Amino acid sequence: MLCINMSSSLFVSDEILKDSFRVAKKYGNAFAALQCVYNSAESYDGISSTKINFKEKNKTLNMPWTASFGKLNAVYKKAYRENIEIGEASYMPTLFLALGEKLYFSLDDGLNLIHIQRPADMQIAEAIIEYRQKKGLIQ
Repeated sequence: MLCINMSSSLFVSDEILKDSFRVAKKYGNAFAALQCVYNSAESYDGISSTKINFKEKNKTLNMPWTASFGKLNAVYKKAYRENIEIGEASYMPTLFLALGEKLYFSLDDGLNLIHIQRPADMQIAEAIIEYRQKKGLIQ
C-alpha cells in the first residue's frame, strides 16, 4: 500500500494512518474524510447559486490517501492513455471518480485539517503544540 500525505500536515495521527491502511486493504482505496459542518452552495459564476449541498450528505476530503501501488499504477496509466483527468487541478480523488471508482472514507479528525500554508497556520500549530506540552500529551 502507498499512503500519500502532505508534508504541511503536522497533526496526522497514528489512528488516522492505521485506519487509512485498514480501509484501503478492505476496499482498495482510502481517503480521510470528516462529516461537513456547514452547508455549501454551488456557484458557477462566483456571485450566485441555485443549489445547496447539505452538510448531512457531504464529507470534507483530506489526506492521507491510500491505495495499492498496482491500483494507482493502473488508474494513472489509463488516465494518461485516455487523456482523462490529467490537468493541473486533477488529483487522486478526482481521478478515481473520473474513472468510475468509488472513494472509500477513512478516519480523520479536526487537527488533521490544520495544514501549514500561511503564517497564521504556523501560529495555530505552535499554540496546539504548546497546549499539548502543558497538558503532558507530548514532550
